Amino acid sequence: MKLNPSFEKEGGEVCIIERLFSSSLVAMVELAHPRKLRACHFKKNSEICTYSYPDIILAVKLNRQRLVVVLKQNLYIHNIRDMKVRTHVHV
Repeated sequence: MKLNPSFEKEGGEVCIIERLFSSSLVAMVELAHPRKLRACHFKKNSEICTYSYPDIILAVKLNRQRLVVVLKQNLYIHNIRDMKVRTHVHV
């Protein structure tokens, strides 16, 4: 049996990847660019947006309304609908 990729990206190795349930929305961080988040629609093989942060991204979590990016001393909370930063929390 041959498997066909459903999404291909150019670039380096991915160190963090999160998918919104069974949807086509995927958030990823590449090993070569640990401060940059890419949100992609993998069925359309298209990039939705890219954000750069002041520190290395430690984790990314998604739910139906929010995308949360975890840094060492900061949290960035984005709206899923428009991917704009809703809240920035310094911890």
